Amino acid sequence: MSTRTIMPHAPGETVPSPFPLSFAQERLWIIDKLTDDKALYNASMLFKLEGPVSADVLERALDEVINRHDVLRTAFVEHDGQARAMLTPAHSFRLACEDLRQHAMPAEAASAHQRQVAGEPFDLAHPPLLRATLYRLSEQKHELLLTVHHIIFDGASIDVLLAELAVLYPALAAGVPSPLTEPPVQSGMLAAAERQRISGAHKERLLAHWRENLSGELPVLALPTDHPRPPLQTFRGATLRKPLPAELTANLETFCRSERTTPFMVLLTAYAIWLCRYASQHKVVIGVPYALRADKASQGAIGFLVNTIALRMQPDGRASFRELVRESRNRCLEAYPHGELPFGELLGALGAQREMTHPPIFQAMLVVQSRRAAVQLGSGISLRYAGEVPIDKARFDVSMVLDFLDDGATLSFEYNLDLFEPATAERMLGHFLVLLDAALEQPEHPASRLPLLAAEERRRMLETWNDTGDRAPEGLSHALFEAQAVRTPDAPALIHGDIVWTYRQLDQRANQLAHALQALGVDREVPVGVLLERSPEAVASMLAIFKAGGVYVPLDPAHPDERLAYMIGDARMHAIVTGQGLKPRLAALLESAAHELAVQPVLLDWNEDASIIGDHATTPPARGPEPLHLAYVIYTSGSTGQPKGVEIEHRAFYNLVLAKIDGFGIFPDSRVLQFVSFGFDVSVSDVCMTLAVGAQLLLRPAELVGGAALGQWLKEHAISVIVLPASVLATLPPMELPALRSVIAGGEACSAELVDRWAPGRRFINAYGPTEATICTTMARCQPGGGAPPIGKPIAHARTYVLDANLQPVPPGVTGELYIGGAGLARGYLGQPTLTAEKFVPHPFAGEHAAVAPGARLYRTGDLARYLPDGSLAFVVRADNQVKIRGFRIELGEIEAVLLQHAAVQDALVSAQTFGAGGLQLVAYYVANGGDRPDGATLLAFLRTRLPEHMVPGVLIPLESFPRTTNGKIDRRALPEPASYSHAHARESVAPRTPAETIIAEVFADVLQLPSVSV
Repeated sequence: MSTRTIMPHAPGETVPSPFPLSFAQERLWIIDKLTDDKALYNASMLFKLEGPVSADVLERALDEVINRHDVLRTAFVEHDGQARAMLTPAHSFRLACEDLRQHAMPAEAASAHQRQVAGEPFDLAHPPLLRATLYRLSEQKHELLLTVHHIIFDGASIDVLLAELAVLYPALAAGVPSPLTEPPVQSGMLAAAERQRISGAHKERLLAHWRENLSGELPVLALPTDHPRPPLQTFRGATLRKPLPAELTANLETFCRSERTTPFMVLLTAYAIWLCRYASQHKVVIGVPYALRADKASQGAIGFLVNTIALRMQPDGRASFRELVRESRNRCLEAYPHGELPFGELLGALGAQREMTHPPIFQAMLVVQSRRAAVQLGSGISLRYAGEVPIDKARFDVSMVLDFLDDGATLSFEYNLDLFEPATAERMLGHFLVLLDAALEQPEHPASRLPLLAAEERRRMLETWNDTGDRAPEGLSHALFEAQAVRTPDAPALIHGDIVWTYRQLDQRANQLAHALQALGVDREVPVGVLLERSPEAVASMLAIFKAGGVYVPLDPAHPDERLAYMIGDARMHAIVTGQGLKPRLAALLESAAHELAVQPVLLDWNEDASIIGDHATTPPARGPEPLHLAYVIYTSGSTGQPKGVEIEHRAFYNLVLAKIDGFGIFPDSRVLQFVSFGFDVSVSDVCMTLAVGAQLLLRPAELVGGAALGQWLKEHAISVIVLPASVLATLPPMELPALRSVIAGGEACSAELVDRWAPGRRFINAYGPTEATICTTMARCQPGGGAPPIGKPIAHARTYVLDANLQPVPPGVTGELYIGGAGLARGYLGQPTLTAEKFVPHPFAGEHAAVAPGARLYRTGDLARYLPDGSLAFVVRADNQVKIRGFRIELGEIEAVLLQHAAVQDALVSAQTFGAGGLQLVAYYVANGGDRPDGATLLAFLRTRLPEHMVPGVLIPLESFPRTTNGKIDRRALPEPASYSHAHARESVAPRTPAETIIAEVFADVLQLPSVSV
């Protein structure tokens, strides 16, 4: 560490007044001018006294200290447009006294008064910026509260104060003059010396170090908060204080001795690990104080002789805690020789702007206070430091302060009340202590494996919150329908326009088709495609395939031929059910797909008059599937440029159907809307949950895609249950729907506004679940006025886990990746064992959780979520390149891969952005591959031959090249805003539309279902 020379203040020498402030004082003076909170930088120190204390003597001793140190008599003012310090004449100091000896609870009364006094503001222009109160609790017990503004006082000043009181009090009590000599240096001289020193080549050397160590974008601390960060900091705060257990303190001291390190370096390491894991960040910047007391003279001065430095920490989770402590020690030793660079100069050098929403550079602070021994104020009187009194302020998002006191170590956690609730802060501090304790007990453990959760909390999260039933029911969903058809054969089952099929009609026609399929060789696990528009025949085909034991694979006619041909080949379909209107198209599809098939598919042209159906029995087939067999394969977007098939077994689907009937409130008298395309997996559960209980399923007319028209249709048909993507639900205008009893929003994030609008007087469910976990994994019963709705708790026999990158559970409130286990898990991806192994991982708690069977798996969703205190889940955001738009899961990489297949496209990037009146939309940026740039119409036509309409970008933006960051990655922040490119640019003659229902018609017409084709 470098040695600095301090200009001494010779005895009797006066400091010119007004004189400059130190850099640190100047920064606090500016902050005081900028904020309305004049108590923000108050510091209140509590001292315990024992013995027969004289208030008069103590007052005179404090007065002498104030007169000895110029800074305690300094006014901070503006002079000639600059901040300046002005010395004021010596004057008598008054010690306030509160006699609480007759109070029933003197300690509690003193504490309440101290918190009040601590928060009273100072006027920097009117010294002294110090006040003191003596509390008499008994004849022998007293407390002294000393409140100062930080601009005149720091932590080391406490030691100077204690040392001087130890000399002054007994001398004054004995009636003798002060034996103390004049301080060798005053704060003003130190400020002048600092400004002279921090200049020229020395300043440039300091700047070079920090530019190198803090270059690039500095991460903003992204701790999970209870409330969104307000647009303007208010500094409302609170402080939690916990005594460290004696064993933990002993372990800390032992570890420091063995590693030849300091408690600060150990705390810094644990704090960095905790912050990174809590914020799901790899890096964090932590602010720490740096004492500007490098020589003996300055160590005897009272004043604000502290700078702030910022340490960028990047704890490697693979390294042991011991290794990371050694790294922290090296980082500190590298930083300390450069620690005197004023923090304000650092801000300027890094180009940091004053942020209104959060502190610049760092948002977390760490302070470790040295142990201070008690001093004697003469015979029988002791004085010891007892820590700071909280002032209900928060200068940063979070701050950690470790105090070593005579009666043990205390950890204080200061937090911002605009961000965190007290209960959350309590949990946060508890998790830090768990991590610190484990790190000291097992310092060889990798940092990523250090626990945050105490054993009881871990058990609650893994087991109690996943106590959804040990053994899932084994059954077949279509068997529930068959039983219902026996009970109520003449009840309406399906309604589509003027067409009404009873349960008997639907069951008999499905049975006939099932026999026909078996005659064609369809058996268990044999894929059968259905290329039909939304119709009763499509429902019957689905049920028939289930009955025959085959695997239902929907082929949405709205999808382009290339995609359908790929699905036919990839699934190795044995038969395809279609209608007369789609026969020519199917023939072309088979011709293009046939070369990929090991088995030539057989065309089954089905309608109710065809002899191939009419000759078969109307009773169920004798041989059908078992619960462990596949029920259906649904194709979802894939990042490779081709969709991927998800394999769902009957037992998983059966568990879902039962859960939806119960959770959604499906009853025999229900009238259920079937809304989504039959190429979407929700349609399968819409059908089966309705028919399992004897309710009526109403198929949506193709032209009704949302808005007032859909709302009127719901009213006219007395719909009682709707399952809609949240974006479609948002298009329905407020209206009276007296029959509507259940509203289920799913497929995408649901807003509080939707809950407030639709929940009153009815059941409102926010449902969540990926195709790989059989459509729906969690449900939340939402109430109006409850704010952003959670996605709820797992359904029966499903299990959910929020885990970090090392598959360790994260605490409630902390963001992690959502993993799903239990009865709903898919078998995997059809024909893709590598991808299946990547996404369906071995269950990490199989041996720890008794209800988890050996060999169980978890599906990693790619969704980031967090647990709420009651065990409900809150969705946060996607972790990968996947989005959900209008309920459809879209891999942006698939669109990019298709764009790159065009010979004229060199590079492409697709993003989902909200702009205009159309909500979340796809935007494609592309760079031409030399030659003529393809126009938007050409690329759109190309995309529509390969992608379903819901995956075709709404705006295409050509670029000469992609803007890049210094590390070569595409700089997304520098991409043009899509709002400056009209839809006409992408769709040529299509002008931008703003009326709500016009947008709905444009966006949803092809996404949900093309106009019906006769079968």
